[in-house]
Amino acid sequence: MFPFVSSFLTLVSVFAAPPRTQIVEGDPALFCEMPSLVFLKIYRTFLMGYRMCGGTLISPSYVVTAAHCLEGLIDYIEVNVGSLNKHETVQNVTSTINFRHENYTRSKYLIENDIGLLKLEKPVKNVECVSQMDMAAKDDVFDNKTCIIAGWGRLGLKESHSDVLQKAFVPVVPIDECRNKSSLAISDGFICAGDYIPGGASICKGDSGGPLICPHGNNMVLAGVISYGLDCSREASLFTSIAYYRDWIDNIMNE
Repeated sequence: MFPFVSSFLTLVSVFAAPPRTQIVEGDPALFCEMPSLVFLKIYRTFLMGYRMCGGTLISPSYVVTAAHCLEGLIDYIEVNVGSLNKHETVQNVTSTINFRHENYTRSKYLIENDIGLLKLEKPVKNVECVSQMDMAAKDDVFDNKTCIIAGWGRLGLKESHSDVLQKAFVPVVPIDECRNKSSLAISDGFICAGDYIPGGASICKGDSGGPLICPHGNNMVLAGVISYGLDCSREASLFTSIAYYRDWIDNIMNE
């Protein structure tokens, strides 16, 4: 397949239609297993309903997500914290201030700088099943490690969705190897994770903005943000690297 055609299919598969819900070939997350993961309802100006994305709580007042979740004019975002079921609420807070990376771009062929932050109107309380996730440091590398993806995205490209958070394990592929194997166009600032077995564990529509969680020493850290893939399980997927954008994140949070 020609590179431009494959890249076009990639972007269509990830961004076409408002996201739904569930990780491909995953399992339901256990009680309190993902205390930093949040479900986002994004209400946009002049549009009925809301768009759904995932995000990760990185401080009591900030959530990191994908920039493409923040496209368009946004009225406000509901942030559901601490619940495995997207229809149940442990804490529900609102964000009207969001930061999309100033150099974010998305075309038929390429996505760049796909990262954004939400500032919450009030800090989240650390209660049962709610806590912040440690982020990868600036120079951290996760090649060949087995990591966790999680979200409320579809089970497959044409599958139905679930109300319950799903998780799956995926290997991180060195980015040069990924570029050689992949039919996707890949810019700097991404982590590649997954396998090249059709039908394997993968992200899908609705998982955007959710986490790639990787081992680092004795801890688990937020290594990436779910960005895009090809038809929900045809090959490895791409995650915006937290390490690559750590300075950008810290600068906004410290303003």
